Amino acid sequence: MSPSDADDSAPSPREAAPDADQEPASRDVVSWVIGGLIVALLAINAVNLLKSPPVGDFVGEPAPAFELERLEGEGTVSLDDHRGEIVVLDFWATWCPPCREQMRNLERLQRRDALDDTYTLLSINTETSKPPKQIRVFLNKRGWNNFTTLLDDGATSDVYKVETLPTLVVVGPDGKVRHADTGVHPTDELASIVREAQN
Repeated sequence: MSPSDADDSAPSPREAAPDADQEPASRDVVSWVIGGLIVALLAINAVNLLKSPPVGDFVGEPAPAFELERLEGEGTVSLDDHRGEIVVLDFWATWCPPCREQMRNLERLQRRDALDDTYTLLSINTETSKPPKQIRVFLNKRGWNNFTTLLDDGATSDVYKVETLPTLVVVGPDGKVRHADTGVHPTDELASIVREAQN
């Protein structure tokens, strides 16, 4: 190879410079895209918060009416059916591990003689697309057969502003929401919430 051929094949510093700048430019584009996605997600969350106040914001307000199908297919249950009673609403789903813990605690609560017959527990499954048979299998496998389980129609969880599971709502004898929040509650805390609703 002649010296002139070697000079022709080797890139000059002027030719190599654009390749060296290409990688930082690509990183800048990726950074802009990621930044834009983050801003978009934050904006969506902000809009959702404005559209749907936290679940606890309607404590003291009349509880929204509903009428839902029983899991066992034996007709419907409405909130008006239990007017004058304390009603505990537990919104849950089979895929939700905290919901299972909450249901265990609610089951322990129902075994307490001191609170027997002082309230009604309505367990509302929020999986509108799940076959009832699969929900029954889930409950039977765990021995949770003493709940009145209802099938959410989508509208009920919306009107109760259910965005996080489990969600607990307690309605007083006067038909007003006495307690509403999310997360798992120890059995003693559940008992305290029910007692407070009696006053």
